Amino acid sequence: MVFFFQAEDGIRDQPRSRGLGDVYKRQKESSSYRPGYLYLYVFVLSLAGFNIGYNLTVFNTLIDVLAKTFGWTASDKKDYASWMVSLNPLGAGLVSLFSGIFIDKLGRRKTMLMTNAVLLVGCLLCTMKSVGSIMIGRFLLGFTTGFYSSLTSLYIREISPVELAGKLSTFYVVFFRCGFLIAYLVGIGLPRAKAKIDFNENNYWRFMLGFPIITMGIQTIFLFLVFNSETPKYLYLNNRKQECKDLLMKIYTEEKKVEEVMIKLKALQQSDNDKKSAEVTWGDLFGRTYIKALLVVFALHCFQQLAGGNAFMMYSSTIFKDNHASDTAALVGTILIGAVTVDGVYSYSLIVDEFGRKKIMIAGTLALSISLVTLAVIDDMELVIPEVLFVMICIFLYSLSIGPTTWVYTSEVLPPKGVGLATTVNWLMTMLIAKVCPLLFASSFGTHGVFLIFSGCTFCAFLYSIFILKETKGNYDVQNKLLYAPDDLKEGINLNPQLSPIMERKSQQQTYM
Repeated sequence: MVFFFQAEDGIRDQPRSRGLGDVYKRQKESSSYRPGYLYLYVFVLSLAGFNIGYNLTVFNTLIDVLAKTFGWTASDKKDYASWMVSLNPLGAGLVSLFSGIFIDKLGRRKTMLMTNAVLLVGCLLCTMKSVGSIMIGRFLLGFTTGFYSSLTSLYIREISPVELAGKLSTFYVVFFRCGFLIAYLVGIGLPRAKAKIDFNENNYWRFMLGFPIITMGIQTIFLFLVFNSETPKYLYLNNRKQECKDLLMKIYTEEKKVEEVMIKLKALQQSDNDKKSAEVTWGDLFGRTYIKALLVVFALHCFQQLAGGNAFMMYSSTIFKDNHASDTAALVGTILIGAVTVDGVYSYSLIVDEFGRKKIMIAGTLALSISLVTLAVIDDMELVIPEVLFVMICIFLYSLSIGPTTWVYTSEVLPPKGVGLATTVNWLMTMLIAKVCPLLFASSFGTHGVFLIFSGCTFCAFLYSIFILKETKGNYDVQNKLLYAPDDLKEGINLNPQLSPIMERKSQQQTYM
């Protein structure tokens, strides 16, 4: 499961980011932008994050009703559930390999609209009473998940003033987590699996699977009628300078500020003209400069998935029911988990620039590992209420540490091509967790055995954070990109980006607005 969180990005007036506190200070001192237009624009774009979260977790509360509706046996339910959940991250992992090509060639807005069209087809297929149609629909929705996750954060950064880029980027993360919560809340309307009704005549499951059409429709209408142009960066770099200026006049209140941004875009275009000589090639990525960073990040993404956070988000209802919780208790526990994950991500935004990535990883993974062991003991004792409580604790710790830190760290130490590969690894690991967990829950391992596996993997992540992971807090972008490079490759490179033109060009291309 994927999301991107960055403290500050954009055309930088300062050589390094100083965190959200500095962002808020500069925001207070400046009123050069139009908040109504800007915040509405970001709200509309963040609906894509909502669709990702919703589609990933909608089957959490839905699978029992589908089993009754389609007349599945216990074996069928286990197989269909794992495939219907795992096809989404599988599609996302595959499309992440080439989503950047569409984003660069078609532009941000057109790619978003194209993705919305695919989402419409996928949702409509999922509402058909056919297992095959639902499977195909889920795979197509995985494509939209891959495109949205690659596109939305970039789209928001490119329309944001630099002093607001960090704050506005959190909208996407919060909406992504709100998708979880709303998927659980919408599940309240489902008939309970033990209800004495004709499940063949109940169509609420169709509404749940088609619900993203509503948010997609709202976004599409706004992108056609209100926000009907590309981002300033895309327009300027494609020589549509008047359109770029017209859009900036909608974002900013002062023409002087518009001119300042245009000057910086001109400088960016000049560096972009040197792109072929400055960008990181695939050969560079797998060469001595980046190969160690790539392997470090790949391992980090594997640990993130094996920490169990996504398993809880996708299968919490199954976990609670395996512990003999009632349908109502399982639903309430699942809704509480959705609320806790939103709170965890918000709390992370408050501490990430204060304590740094390494310290948060060390403390968070140790606490999570201990909590997972405790949860396994409670699950084995079949204590429903304590189990719900400790699942919430585990989700909070996950959302406060290894969940978001993995993505922050990835974007800091790898160039864009590396980030794309890491995204693919993450989605494929998500697919593996989605496919394997139901099988393990139903095996002799049971849920408590799976929790112990997660605890062991998280403890390995704790050791990994101590001995392998290097801190990125306070570094220049150039320093972070060369963090794992051999020392002999750093010789002759000035790690202050203000004095290193070639590396600064790479940094600008990767971190604009």
